[in-house]
Amino acid sequence: MAISDLHCVLLLDRAGISGEDGETHQGIFDVNFLSTIPNVTIFTPSNKKELEDAIETAVYKTNGIVAVRYAKGNFEDGEGFESPYKAKLLKEGSKATVVTYSKMTEIIKNTNIDADHIHLNCISHIDYDAIVKSVEKTKRLVVAEDSIKNGGVGERICAYLAQKGVLAECKIFAIDNKFVP
Repeated sequence: MAISDLHCVLLLDRAGISGEDGETHQGIFDVNFLSTIPNVTIFTPSNKKELEDAIETAVYKTNGIVAVRYAKGNFEDGEGFESPYKAKLLKEGSKATVVTYSKMTEIIKNTNIDADHIHLNCISHIDYDAIVKSVEKTKRLVVAEDSIKNGGVGERICAYLAQKGVLAECKIFAIDNKFVP
């Protein structure tokens, strides 16, 4: 399907850690394997309105394979996408740049970290410009994700910064490459 650009929408329930469902139902591997397939778009909503916008964009406004990954349980109310492919600066700070997506956005949003907090609506088309702008100011990058670290979003962002010569201290908080009970 990806090679022929056929349209297919995948709704990935239980993205990230799903709790009591056990190790066979943790949605922690999808980011890593879907990100390697050409022509796949991955939306990562963090609230109810973003989920609605992601599904509408996936069904009516995006070609090819589109995955919408969302956490188990209820979503908080919130704002929708300004643009599905642009990162959203949720908070400004000076000590670091914190990048999140999916459920991690809501977790980090409620902290008092003195940092630029950037939420990614889409992790297959990462808005590197927004991240670089912030990291050039703060000189520190923290990526918090609810998926496997190896081959994840954090590693891709750190590699991009290195390739562009953007010097920053990088820290990735993600799940080790193992099954989570």
